[in-house]
Amino acid sequence: MFRVEELNDLQKICFNSYFGKVEKYSKEETDEIITNMFREAMPPMPERKADFKNYFEDNGKTLYRLLEQTITPVMNRLSLEGFSDLVKVDTCDLGDAPVYTVKNTKLYPVSQKATGVGATRRSRMHDGKLETSSFPLTAFVYEEAFEILTGRVTWGEICAKVIQSFEHKIATLITSTIFDAYDGTNNSYCKVADSNSIEATLDDLIEKIEGDAGSDCLILGTKGALAKIPNSGGVYNGKDSDDRRDFGYVKVYDGTQCVKLPQYYDKETDNFEIPRDTLIIIPYGEILAHCTYEGDLVTLNKDAIYNRNDRQVEFSLERICRIGVPISAKFGMIKIS
Repeated sequence: MFRVEELNDLQKICFNSYFGKVEKYSKEETDEIITNMFREAMPPMPERKADFKNYFEDNGKTLYRLLEQTITPVMNRLSLEGFSDLVKVDTCDLGDAPVYTVKNTKLYPVSQKATGVGATRRSRMHDGKLETSSFPLTAFVYEEAFEILTGRVTWGEICAKVIQSFEHKIATLITSTIFDAYDGTNNSYCKVADSNSIEATLDDLIEKIEGDAGSDCLILGTKGALAKIPNSGGVYNGKDSDDRRDFGYVKVYDGTQCVKLPQYYDKETDNFEIPRDTLIIIPYGEILAHCTYEGDLVTLNKDAIYNRNDRQVEFSLERICRIGVPISAKFGMIKIS
């Protein structure tokens, strides 16, 4: 389990800088302090930039190790804000195999196994516990090493790139797994509606799930899917009109909150990974997924990264991850035709 008090001085100031907890110094001063601490942890830099290639070949692994050690604590503390409280994020030591305890026994348990979106597999629960398989996630990053060690590219900028890349990928995997996990076979909570019947279908399904679960519901979907939900009380509802202008969809439909799920667009295939025509209705308070980071962020070992002539820091960062998605039998789904 991650603990702030166990961090060294460099890790602490990097951690506090990312989360805006440094009060003694300005952001610019903090960036300069971090750069100086990186340089102090490495041998003296050459005076001429032309000599930097040999310097990096000899000391590049030290820089990679510093990046690994300082970005890992930040990643450990993040909680996939796009999901609010719907996803539980945790950490464990490398080789540990967390088992997720699921209170609701009426579930379709599914675990994410491969790195590709949609590559899910179902696994059985035993005594209300769901085991998962680990898989690696990789982000490719490059910057000029000289720019990093002179402060022209700050640690915060590099960290933000890495964090955003990993979070976006993991969020996409969770969302796609939720949709893939849903079993519509002989499921009375799986509906199809067109633009004329979506309001009546939503009203009926929300009332049934609330009656079954004994709690209020949430409506989940991508921005494109939520945009298909009609205004409450007709087209003249001023608050809903404001929501559509500001967010692209209504935030609350007849007292039921609408929550946007992360979307991923693959420009090479010109496809969205997550359905833009499907809504999920869940009981309020349900955990959609469990995400665990296993071990630390590591730089992949590739000899070629030390042989670049342009003096760039070119490296792949990898993190072992586990995602468990227990889909409740009380989840509803509406496909909008």
